[in-house]
Formats: sequence, structure tokens, C-alpha cells
Amino acid sequence: MISDDPSLFEEAKILIFPGVGAFGQAIRALDSKGFIEPLRKYLLSGKPFLGICIGLQILFESSEESPGLKVSLLPQHSYLTWNRD
Repeated sequence: MISDDPSLFEEAKILIFPGVGAFGQAIRALDSKGFIEPLRKYLLSGKPFLGICIGLQILFESSEESPGLKVSLLPQHSYLTWNRD
């Protein structure tokens, strides 16, 4: 399903988050559409997530291309792993 409704994150079994663009612009767009907190909750649930391009970059605290803009969708000491199960 493709959706722009962040309330559907709770129902998702896997989330594929593609994107193209700049970190700052992406974060501001996600915030204005109410995606930040539902995305954080989904990520902390441990369900599968695939971030592609900016969809992966938004997980981190900040970006050199947008200094001063901090989000931190994952805890600072999180580890990204590849699970082949």
C-alpha cells in the first residue's frame, strides 16, 4: 500500500521509505505532515524498515548538508543490521 497517512504506520508489517532530496527539506516535509512521531514509534517497535536514499538518511540525528537541524529518529547508539531471516 502507498499512503500519505501516518496513522497507518501502526498497521504496517514492513515499511519501505524511499526518497530523493535534501535532508533538511525532507525533515521539514515529514514534520509538517505529522510523520515524525509515528515513524519514530514504528522504528522503535522493531518491525522491518527499509530506507532508501533520503529514507535512510532521515534516521540519523543530523546531516552536514543541513547544519543545526536535528531530528534523531533512532536513539544515538542504535545499530543498523541486516537480518536475512
